[in-house]
Amino acid sequence: MGFIVGLALTIIIGHVPRLLGIPKGSGNFFEQLCSVLSNLGDIDGPTLVVGLASLAIVLGCRRFLAVVPGPLVAIV
Repeated sequence: MGFIVGLALTIIIGHVPRLLGIPKGSGNFFEQLCSVLSNLGDIDGPTLVVGLASLAIVLGCRRFLAVVPGPLVAIV
């Protein structure tokens, strides 16, 4: 169970900078986390809005419209 949680956190911290529009740090999980936390003041608003809207579309389609391909709808 711990391995799966660690893997999930590593994947999440790799995608968070793209979602926030900030530079991605390098190194291990903790170095990347520190990079994200230190760059929170540089969040790009439009990138954040588009990223969160896309995430909401994908999750909303999965929850309420299971037959609709959420990632395809978000891209369109």
